[in-house]
Amino acid sequence: MSYCRFGRDSDVYMYPSALGGITCCACKLNPIADGLWDGSQSFSHMGALAHLQEHIKAGHLVPQYAIDRLEREIEREIAVRQFRHIQSQEVEGGNTL
Repeated sequence: MSYCRFGRDSDVYMYPSALGGITCCACKLNPIADGLWDGSQSFSHMGALAHLQEHIKAGHLVPQYAIDRLEREIEREIAVRQFRHIQSQEVEGGNTL
């Protein structure tokens, strides 16, 4: 499911890619001749959040719900990494959960 799509509240179309990462489709930050845009860009969650901030700085409409969702997913990624790190330390130390 996309983070946001072109419409009344969004100048950006961003979605999770089947190949991994997050895609900014038909990105308006990469203009080419005649007002068209140069394809897509792929980002990590943190990169996508920073990219949305660049769209905002450029005056593009970015819905808050897209930013909120990315922030939640980043927080979840961090929590999972911390849990896995703690788990690996316990296994190395001979302790198990």
